[in-house]
Amino acid sequence: MENISNIINSCDKLSIIKLVREYNYLENNYLADVILFIILSLFFFYYISRIKLDYKLGIIYYIYNKIIFSFFIYYSLKNPSDAVTYYFLSYHNVDCDYFTSFFSYNNFILLNKYILNFYNFSYISMNLLFNFFALLFHLRLYQYLINISNIKYLKYLFLFLLFLPSINFFTSSISKEVIIYSALILILTSLKFEIKNLFFIILSLIAILLFRPYVLLFILLSIFFTTLIYSFYKRKTNQIFLLIFSSTILIFFNDFFLEAIDFKYTLSLDSIYLYLSQKNNIIYDNQTLLMLVFYSFKTTFLFILSPIFNELKSYFSIVYLFETFFLLAILFLIMISMIKFNFADNFLYFLLILSIFTIIYIISISLITNNMGMIVRYKIILFPILCFILSNFRANKK
Repeated sequence: MENISNIINSCDKLSIIKLVREYNYLENNYLADVILFIILSLFFFYYISRIKLDYKLGIIYYIYNKIIFSFFIYYSLKNPSDAVTYYFLSYHNVDCDYFTSFFSYNNFILLNKYILNFYNFSYISMNLLFNFFALLFHLRLYQYLINISNIKYLKYLFLFLLFLPSINFFTSSISKEVIIYSALILILTSLKFEIKNLFFIILSLIAILLFRPYVLLFILLSIFFTTLIYSFYKRKTNQIFLLIFSSTILIFFNDFFLEAIDFKYTLSLDSIYLYLSQKNNIIYDNQTLLMLVFYSFKTTFLFILSPIFNELKSYFSIVYLFETFFLLAILFLIMISMIKFNFADNFLYFLLILSIFTIIYIISISLITNNMGMIVRYKIILFPILCFILSNFRANKK
């Protein structure tokens, strides 16, 4: 333990990273893990009774989710994983500039430290807590979608969403994706204009700001462009207010958002290329605006279709292939539904926001990502958004 303290106090980046990978995360109080698992399981079955989910489906899904969770724990201990890094840095209270200088990374480490200060959870228990948090919101989304949709075949699609391997895998860990995924679900299922829903939306936006500020930036841009389009046709007070509000935040917090995404240059075409090359380790020979548009279309195409064009070398590639086909199926059904069905009442405004957000998100993320695991991990937040769009089509067109 003394050797560990010396390495941590030295703040040597390579030594700490090596220690993170070699540390024994299974020196745990297994009795505490079992007790926590039982408590969370009891609360889970109480929750599904409250939301009136079918008990058989709930039991099957819970067993399935915990199998995926067990596989994640095994995988994270055998391979490099953000979950073990987050736990190690939080558990040992590492306070080195390399690990704490990045805005969202530092905030997430602080969150984990607060949790561990409350109780000295083991690595397995911390992952259980995050997994349980995502589990509840995943079920909330499923129940919301099947209740709001009146198109029968979509209910089977939403059931497939519930059991999608990649979502259950990447929400089984200590990760920012759990928080962002849950926050977006809370926003989507709280879009009725009520005081309590407004509180949930604000709370979710704060969480997104703290742990994935660029997602909040994309949301604000989506609101801005949508209200700008709407203001030309329907000059309503609330839309003008949203336009002013979103544009004001974008202008006054421009530097904050750039710093939060680690963009440390004066904004220009050259600096954008420099930023992208640092993020995805690609050297761009032709640095023009036209080529940037070309790269955007190219990477977006691969982002959506990946790993169809990759060799299936592992189990994970097969899982990712399921996800890709599911994403394509949703996009296809949205196009068909736009022709065949009506929208739900007053949904067009939200449809524009969600569509613009999806486009901005896919293009931006695909430009800075060249790792298959990260592509799939970032892609999971698209599914609740696209399924929410589908659920608002109505099979009543005459």
